[in-house]
Amino acid sequence: MNTVRAIDMNFFDTLAYAKDLEKAGFTQIQAETLAEKNKEIFNNNLVTKKDLSEGLAKTKYEMIKWFVGALVAQSAIIVSLIKFL
Repeated sequence: MNTVRAIDMNFFDTLAYAKDLEKAGFTQIQAETLAEKNKEIFNNNLVTKKDLSEGLAKTKYEMIKWFVGALVAQSAIIVSLIKFL
């Protein structure tokens, strides 16, 4: 689902992450860059409840469509077999 996010979801604490990276030996610039890039990755790949609802609705529609089609085909086969008996 390629949707443009209107808000920046702040589930990822970039400051704390950058400080942890600095403690581990990264330079400040490296730590800040990694923190920002990881935030971008997380924000672009998180799925919202709306995304899940839309996907579920599409899946339900496809399942019902295939079920009805299979039911019609099965009924036609049964009717044809009964005619031959």
